[in-house]
Order: sequence, then C-alpha cells, then structure tokens
Amino acid sequence: MAVAVFWFFSNCGERTTANKEAAMSQYAEAGVDPSKIASFKELMREVGRKTRHLAPQRRNVEIISVRNSHGGIWQYAGVYSEQPIWNGTDEILGHLSLIAEAIYQKTGKSYHDRVARAAGLIIAVDVIAHGGMPFVWLDTVQASSSDWFRDPVRSQDYACGCLELCREIGCSLPAGESAATRYLVRPPEEIAPAGALFSGFMCGVIHPGSHVIAGDRRPGNRILGIPSTGVHTNGSSLLIAKALAMPQGFMTEIERGRTFGEEILTPMRSYVQFVEALLNAGVRINEILPGTGDGVAKLGVDKRPFDYHIERWVPESEIPLALRYIRDELGIPRAEYYGTFNAGIGLYLFVDSQHVGRIQGISRQFGFPAYNLGRVVAGSRKIHLEFEGGLVLEAPDE
Repeated sequence: MAVAVFWFFSNCGERTTANKEAAMSQYAEAGVDPSKIASFKELMREVGRKTRHLAPQRRNVEIISVRNSHGGIWQYAGVYSEQPIWNGTDEILGHLSLIAEAIYQKTGKSYHDRVARAAGLIIAVDVIAHGGMPFVWLDTVQASSSDWFRDPVRSQDYACGCLELCREIGCSLPAGESAATRYLVRPPEEIAPAGALFSGFMCGVIHPGSHVIAGDRRPGNRILGIPSTGVHTNGSSLLIAKALAMPQGFMTEIERGRTFGEEILTPMRSYVQFVEALLNAGVRINEILPGTGDGVAKLGVDKRPFDYHIERWVPESEIPLALRYIRDELGIPRAEYYGTFNAGIGLYLFVDSQHVGRIQGISRQFGFPAYNLGRVVAGSRKIHLEFEGGLVLEAPDE
C-alpha cells in the first residue's frame, strides 16, 4: 500500500499575549499582517474540503483529512496488485495575473478565476505530458501586500476558479500557501498598485497497465496539434510591454465589444480529460509536448538531431482573436511570434502514423480537432514552417 505525505511546518514558539500583540503590530507596520490573510486562508480551506472527494475519481487514492498541521495525506486505495507510478512537477504562472490585476483596477471585474485556472493547468499539462493524471494540487499565492488577500471579489474569484478546475480534472487541493512578500512582489505602478505571484505543485499517478511517456519521439513520427483557446500563458511579459505603449492599454478594443486584456485572459483549455481518454483507450503515444514557453519553437527543445517539418497549421478562422491581433497588429516579427506564442496550438503529440485516425476520432468526442501538422525527420533541431513560406525557427536554448 502506497502512502504519500506532504507537510509544511511553520516556526512556532511560546510568547506572552502582550509580547505577541506587540510583535504582530510591528509586523503589520512592515507590510505583513496575518490577520488580513485569514479570510483568504479560510476560503482556500473550504476549497480543500469541497475537493477532498474528487481524487478518488482516479480510482486509486483516498485523501485523509488532517487537522493538526498544514498539508495533506493520500493513500493508495485501488484494485491494482501492481503499485502505480507517481509523477509531479511545480510551476510559476508568471505575469498573466498582473494583466488580470490591471483590468480589475479599471473595471472592477477581477478575472482571478481564470488566473486560478491557468495557474493549475500550466502544472497539470506537465503532469499529463508524462502520462500521469493529476490528483493532488498544492497552490501558492505570494502577494505584494497583506491587503491583497482581504479583497472579497478577487479572493472569491480565485477560490471559485480553483474549485471549478479541481472538479473538471478530478483533482484535490488539500493545502497550499499564502504569504505577503512585500519586497519581492512589486508590480509597476503604471500597471497596478498591487500584485501577486501564483505557483504550485501537482502530483499525478500513472496507472498500472498504462505507459510512462518519457519523450520517445523519433523520425517518421507524425506531429499532432491540439488547439489552444487563446494566449494561455505564453508571452505575458511582452504583452505587458506592448500594452504600456497603447493609449488605452489592456482596455484597447480589438474587435467590437472585445478588449485586448480580456481576450488575453480567455480561459485556458484543459487537456487532462482528453489525454486520459487516449490512455484509457490504449493509444500508444511516443511523446506529449505542452505548447507553453517558446511557442512553436519549443518543438525543437529535444537535444537529439531531429528536424520538424510543419506542413499545415490551424485554419485562419480557428485561430483565437487575441493571437491574430498579436500577430497582425503589434509589429512582432513572424519568427518572434512563433518563437514566443502558441499561435493556436496548446499541446503536441508525437505518434506513429497508424494512430493518427484513432486520436482524431477521440479528440472529436471532446469537441475539438487533432490537427495532423507535420513530421519528424533527421536533422539539426530546426523547425520548418512550410505553411509560412518555409520560415525556419531555431530551437530554444533551454
């Protein structure tokens, strides 16, 4: 029986009430007031209570409630005689939340439910890339001020976003961390007076009978692309710089009734259920590559001597509005656009050609296509965009 435990301990010590109150007063004057964070912590504890039952949908774990300290415990409770394999990863969301903060200050609509979704899904997509199914998520929010946590609209939106994502992907959020890090998180005043950094850890399980996906692309593989719903999380720093040069900033209307900032924050697509369906159907996938950081150029992140010939792309009518605007209106060179943004593809699958039709059939059940984009060949880590007149992208340095 497999048991995994995550604990987070805080420093504890005895003090008199008077000394404690004096210390807390000085702490608050320094910009950190735990009493202001308490309501946010309670919201997230409620998310934990409401998501505790969701992980057993993976048919393999039982979440054990704890009261004595900060953290979570889970235990294998499935029917397999062979022990499952665990995988996990952590991620930092980056500047997407600052865009949401800027819009909140202008409109009173926080969009932090979408921030929560993106913060969870950028971790989940790395978990499923190895064939794991997420079942425990531990989130972290570091804000520039304790006051950030007191805002009921922002806090409620974030908690609701976490809860809805957990329900969607069958994951529990038993614990997390929230802190005011005044001197570390300091957004530019011209964007927003306050900000927060979102990160976290997610653990997944690979069921016995399924296969670990460890990056086994090879020449002759077809490259399938699963469409994105928008920018997702790529290039937010560049978009902030571009918005600062616009008279209306993120409130710039890019189509009737649709603003630049709101389109950037279009909810990120979850690929968890789709990949789980492929694995449950016994489809052999050689590699899954998230379409995050480095955009389309990320195809060349593998250090082996392969080239990638992309013969076709997402139909123009299906490319999300925000990406079309970024490509056509912001003066970004084509190579930089494809080397930064997902350009309409959020997930890549490398598969043997005989599996393409079956994968496309399963993707249609989820309401989106699996585009047969191109092929892997022997080469020198270059990405040939044949649909763009032969534009060639260099592989990222990472």
